[in-house]
Amino acid sequence: MPEKVVYVSGSGGLGNQIHSLHAAYCAAIHGQSRIIFLLPRKKRRSLRLREESLSTFDLGNSIDCPIVMISPKGLNLIRWAGIKLRLRLMIKFNFVIDVPTTSELIPFMSAHCALNKSIHLGGHYENSKIPVKARLLGFPQEFSLRSPGASFEQLKSAFRSPERKPIIGLHVRLGDFRDWQNGSFLLDASYYKERLIRALGKYPNADVWIFSDEPNVAASFVGDISPVKVISEDFELTNAEELSLLANSDLIIASHGTFSWWSCFWKERQENIYYPDPALCLSEWVDVNLVKH
Repeated sequence: MPEKVVYVSGSGGLGNQIHSLHAAYCAAIHGQSRIIFLLPRKKRRSLRLREESLSTFDLGNSIDCPIVMISPKGLNLIRWAGIKLRLRLMIKFNFVIDVPTTSELIPFMSAHCALNKSIHLGGHYENSKIPVKARLLGFPQEFSLRSPGASFEQLKSAFRSPERKPIIGLHVRLGDFRDWQNGSFLLDASYYKERLIRALGKYPNADVWIFSDEPNVAASFVGDISPVKVISEDFELTNAEELSLLANSDLIIASHGTFSWWSCFWKERQENIYYPDPALCLSEWVDVNLVKH
């Protein structure tokens, strides 16, 4: 049996780090044999927050599997945290520090990859419960809707109809829109327009499904190019259901958000994913997705 691996991101603020530790805890109690903890490329402030989160969410007596801490900066990043954190990581939490350079990161992760692993990224969608429900190839069997309305089963049937059109799934992250609105954009409307034009060149008669926490803005970005169906606004679905639908789209236009990255991670045909410029993204997100295949 291949080794089970869980990737946990240490990026973000105190709240995200507590969620990451919770994800590590869930993985450990479900028998995962190794946890990969990806450190952010930040210095003292982030590590001080991590020390707080370790004390706030004490997993010292719960995790009995090895945890590998990967840092592009190597052991220097650990030393910045000071003796107290280093002792907690090495003794109380049974951390093993490995892979000191970026060049060794990808081969290491490839060597330890397993099809039945999980991955936890910073942000709202790092919580283990959402991706686990949506991780199955095809569609999960058990879903609960928040309120009456068009059901997940009705949307799912669109994928299974022998006469269906191809489906292009497009995700717009609210944070990108806010940054763009304030004059410091990460992904502006042109990114989505250009990718959608390219996608429609591949699937000329496709339906365009929008997933977004700002659906009206997302629709305004691309509505002049193609008619769209706004899944996030017109249907009462759980987060896991939306993620599963996006992951099963014929082609995904991804944002920087973890909702996109989870969907892309579970999608089998990686060539049918349009990612943002990797230079603008956290390298760990890009690397982990590419390692899957």
